[in-house]
This record gives sequence, C-alpha cells and structure tokens, in this order.
Amino acid sequence: MGARDELIRTADRYRTQVAAIRNDDTLSPKGKRQQLEQLYNDTAPRAAELRRQMDRGQYQSRTALERQLFGLPAGASSSDAISYRDALDRVAAIKDPHQLGELMERAHTSGDDMLLRAGFAHAYQQTRNPLASDLWGGLVAEYVENNPAAGQALAELDGHSVSRAQALTDAVNMSISKPPELNDANLGDVVPDAA
Repeated sequence: MGARDELIRTADRYRTQVAAIRNDDTLSPKGKRQQLEQLYNDTAPRAAELRRQMDRGQYQSRTALERQLFGLPAGASSSDAISYRDALDRVAAIKDPHQLGELMERAHTSGDDMLLRAGFAHAYQQTRNPLASDLWGGLVAEYVENNPAAGQALAELDGHSVSRAQALTDAVNMSISKPPELNDANLGDVVPDAA
C-alpha cells in the first residue's frame, strides 16, 4: 500500500474514532476532550509523515518522468548535451505553433533528434498555458505518435496533474483536523469532574 492510500485510510479511521468519542455517553466532557487529544496527538504526526512520503514520492516520480521526456536521452554524449542545450535555446523564442511545427518537421526529416526533442518540450510547455492555442497540443500529439515511449511517459506525467476538484477531494479525504474541542478558547466550556 502506498503512502497516499495509507493516509486516506488513516484519515478515515481518525474521523470514525473522533465520531465514536463524541457519541460516547459514558464519557464526561473532560474525558471526551482527553481522548480526543490523545487520538489527535497519536494520529497527526503519522499523517504528517505519510503526507511527506506521498509528496516526496510524487515529486521524485514527476521529476524522473520530466527528465525522461524533456531531458537528455540516456547515454547522451557531451556533444549531444551541447546540441540539446542549443536546440532548447533556439525553440524557446518561438511563439507561433506553426513556426515550431515547420522547425520540428525539418528536424524530423534531417534526423536532428535533439532539435525535435527540444521542439516537443517547448510545445508541451506551451500546452500548460490554458490560454494557448490548441495547435501546441497537436505538435505534442504528433511527436507522441512517432515516439510511443514518450506517449506512455507523457500519460503518466499528466496523471500526476490533478484538477482543482480532485485536489480538494484529496485534501478532505486526507485531512486530520484538530477537533474544535481542543481549541484553547473552548477549555472554559469543559465542566470539571467532581472531586
């Protein structure tokens, strides 16, 4: 089980236990507060660690995919590195997808894989802008069509991007919030146990 799944299960279990403590009629308000505090103190650090593991894993996975797609190919020589850097600089100034498409076509025809790869990287970056032309996505799709391994890696990379709705759902499903009964302002509301 991954950190994400374990975090969701931990948060579900936490919410269930909080509800059970609140609904336990055998506990005094002070007893409920003590049990809620103990539960929160036991659960919050574990949830924070799971969140760090999840974030670290997602970051490492995303970084590896970005390097696979947009970095130098494995086994690239130092001259390949220079060629790729020059190609990246060349395509960075292109603001028109038609112009980039023509350049990528010439690179494909001439076998200039570094320029083609740099063009793909630039087109992909442009697709991240919600106001950009759909033509950038067409350039990405055409590159992927000719490079199936890139298509698989790109699908995985795009799988790391979540919508706002999904991010909100995840935040709720993974949250370990401090019960309001533990806020200092509420301490005066707790009726002390009879001596």
